[in-house]
Amino acid sequence: RHTERFPVIHPWRTRYAPGVHYNREHWFALCLPDRRTIRLNPAEHVEHRWLPFYRAAALASSWTNRDAILQIVAGMAQTGPAVSADETPLDVRLQPI
Repeated sequence: RHTERFPVIHPWRTRYAPGVHYNREHWFALCLPDRRTIRLNPAEHVEHRWLPFYRAAALASSWTNRDAILQIVAGMAQTGPAVSADETPLDVRLQPI
């Protein structure tokens, strides 16, 4: 688990309560024995796809999401099974804009 605090950039501040200038994200990962059926909340996400982690990081729309992907994979490489760029799929959830 990891927590990241970062400033909310001006164009996104309308999505937050007045006076809120920082956001806190919590990163986590869970290794599963196999792929699972993904159910999305349609109010939060429009689609998902399984991608190798390097592609997921490249497609991340925010620097915090990209950093989360790369740090989670780095942690898996140190503590878990061997991590391969081609064989480590991540569930990437795309949010509506």
